[in-house]
Amino acid sequence: MTQANGRLPLDMAVLEAIFGDDVELRLGILDEFCTVTATYLNEFQAAKDPVAIGAVAHKLKSSARTIGAHPLADICAGLESAGRNGQQTIIDQLLPRLEPEIRRVADFVAALERL
Repeated sequence: MTQANGRLPLDMAVLEAIFGDDVELRLGILDEFCTVTATYLNEFQAAKDPVAIGAVAHKLKSSARTIGAHPLADICAGLESAGRNGQQTIIDQLLPRLEPEIRRVADFVAALERL
């Protein structure tokens, strides 16, 4: 399970606190999140201005925080703030980090499912 900057892509304690010991339920929620992230990536690609990028980032940030994907949520928080403030330079720095972090979450989930 890969770490970036010393952080795992998912904090499983977040889901455990919400859903308890139901492993099947937690894995189902994580699978759904991984499926939905493709939609978010499409929305990011379709967004033509900082405000639109910030709006998509806000939605993904909320979902990511709910499942404990804190590094992904942090990227989204930066995109949301930059979008709200029209900071295209910051958006340009953060957007390339988005897809690799989503992939890291998906890989982490896939590894959990093999356990």
